[in-house]
Amino acid sequence: MKGAFCVEGEIKDNPVLALFKYHITPRYPEIVIKRPEKYGGDLHYDSYEALEADFATKALHPMDLKAAAAEYMNDILEPVRNLMVER
Repeated sequence: MKGAFCVEGEIKDNPVLALFKYHITPRYPEIVIKRPEKYGGDLHYDSYEALEADFATKALHPMDLKAAAAEYMNDILEPVRNLMVER
């Protein structure tokens, strides 16, 4: 995920934002982007549109977006991984 194409502020054709739009935000009532306090602390979003708006204005950094996407996708895929291990 760290090497994923994600240009700062660019929302068009952004695969990391697409993960949030189609796979992550539909499954979670709130999205939390975890960041150190020295960078403003955690960000909380209750909609994809709010997340996208912050990314477009560069209030949300690509690395923070990517780290959150990896965390949420790992959470989504965990049950599938557990099924594979049981086999």
